[in-house]
Amino acid sequence: MPRKVNDALIWVEQAAPGTPAAGTVVQYAKADGLLYSKDDAGVETVVTGGGGGGASIAYQASAPGSPTTGMLWVDSDDPSSTYDDMQVFGVDGVLTTQTGAGRLRFPFAVTLLGVTAAVGTAPTGAALNLDVNKNGTTIYGTNPSNKPSIAISANATASEPVPDTTAMAAGDYLTVDVDQIGSTISGSDLTVFVRYRRT
Repeated sequence: MPRKVNDALIWVEQAAPGTPAAGTVVQYAKADGLLYSKDDAGVETVVTGGGGGGASIAYQASAPGSPTTGMLWVDSDDPSSTYDDMQVFGVDGVLTTQTGAGRLRFPFAVTLLGVTAAVGTAPTGAALNLDVNKNGTTIYGTNPSNKPSIAISANATASEPVPDTTAMAAGDYLTVDVDQIGSTISGSDLTVFVRYRRT
């Protein structure tokens, strides 16, 4: 997944760097003021601004695919840039049934893509059943069977159904309800994983 580059990229001048390991590309500056790329075959090319015959640095505002050999992707800091991301929140310690636990607030609008969960200690005797709420109301309104559930002796949910409510405005928040715990071992150290796309 791409990440923003928050500071200037600095390439150290090198007269003749070694050939990189198989499957990798090295980029470096030279005293002539140009940026160069060398592939794992030892082929050196001048880095250009966006394609052409040499290696290139490509700017793309949305989620890029796999870069071609010799290419460096620089992700956009444009707030309209859209790509999948993930945030986590949870409940530490031995689990008990509870409502409104944890809180994940979004400072910008997003579309929810899926919710999964994991625990440090697996529940036994009964499954661990959860619900996720937007501002206090379940996001699984018409399909309660899609709520996250961790099976007996498992440490994570087995699927990632799309919730019924997917739109989150700036300032909206998610909480988790622990509806059922293991009857022998409750389960502990719950983490909820929220995958989303910024809108």
